[in-house]
Amino acid sequence: MDLFADFIEGHYLPNKADFSRQMSARTPKRPLPILSPARFGNPTLELIDTINTQCAKLPYKTDPMWGLTDYYTHHETVQYEIEYNTRNEPYDCDDLANYAFELACSAGVYPSNCRIWNLIIAPVNQISQAWANHVISAFKYVNHQGEWWAVIDTNTAYNKTVFWHLGTEEQAKTRFIQQFSGIYKVNYYKILAVTPPFK
Repeated sequence: MDLFADFIEGHYLPNKADFSRQMSARTPKRPLPILSPARFGNPTLELIDTINTQCAKLPYKTDPMWGLTDYYTHHETVQYEIEYNTRNEPYDCDDLANYAFELACSAGVYPSNCRIWNLIIAPVNQISQAWANHVISAFKYVNHQGEWWAVIDTNTAYNKTVFWHLGTEEQAKTRFIQQFSGIYKVNYYKILAVTPPFK
């Protein structure tokens, strides 16, 4: 039993999604572009790279108050702000992850091949490392080598390099926990799947 993860999944994330929908109710919106078509519900390499490039258009800043008052900006509001240059403040990792997820879906990728993942700091480190709780998007891609998982986040967007892992979803989660722990020099212990807030 993991009471901390149960609290995040059962209370914090649903409340965050509800708050996000409330905040987006009256924001201006524009339809998402189809950056590159999916292939039979699966992302192509071109689409994944194009989404990563598109996400680099979002100016980034870490969450205020370590995400305690955080919410997702609606993806169509992000698109509106990009097109009309109306954003007065940076976006955070949640906004980028949801935007990437929805861009993939708008291109025809089946939602079953897309993820929003929450990287969670171990409970014993939450006080000192809470700033590093992170949200990323992940996409299942299959070729002759097998099943791959591609991750897009603030790091990949601004460094112009998508993170990849060859293996199952659970293997990919383990790999990306290690990778992001190394990037931020913190102790991630679990990835939680996030229900898309605007579905």
